[in-house]
Amino acid sequence: MKKNTLTKLILGSRYFIHLLFTNFYHLGKRVSFKTGVVIENGSHISLGNHVYLESRVTLKFLEEFENISFNRPNLILDDNVFIGTGTIIAAAKLIHLKKNVMVGPHCFIGDHDHGYTNVRLPIKEQGYANIESIEIQEGAWIAANVTICSGVTIGRNSVIGANSVVTNDIPSFSVAVGAPAKVVKKFNKITKAWEKVKK
Repeated sequence: MKKNTLTKLILGSRYFIHLLFTNFYHLGKRVSFKTGVVIENGSHISLGNHVYLESRVTLKFLEEFENISFNRPNLILDDNVFIGTGTIIAAAKLIHLKKNVMVGPHCFIGDHDHGYTNVRLPIKEQGYANIESIEIQEGAWIAANVTICSGVTIGRNSVIGANSVVTNDIPSFSVAVGAPAKVVKKFNKITKAWEKVKK
């Protein structure tokens, strides 16, 4: 049996296992699950067509918020989204990756923080804070080892450089790098070129 045929059979079998047993809010056609993919609370997760999940990807909705989710998906990956190896996407309110978004390996995307204001309690006992939706718009590219924090919108066809920490909105057609991430290039619609942002 040819390698490509065997790979298709394996991916197909994983797809049908998830279709039957994961209880997704929605599972589109031809979604690829590589080895070690973890899905937590799939009934709050919607995957479009041709989504590709590399090995050891984790998609989860925090069970503490199940009673306030209003019977809608809280983690949405639209058509043709690619998620790289080891990336974790954790939703408490809403995380939405729109069509053709590409996320590199070992990223973290979370729409919440851990509370820490009470110095008498361990942080793990203080619940969650700053619960705000995240939206990554069509065609954006998130490079390796990026952290995207709560309340952030990343604009269409923007690039987030490797190892960046995104704490504020990034406009469409921009390149942002650093911790915290700052815009260093923008696409000029008049000159039709990517230009450095003057400091």
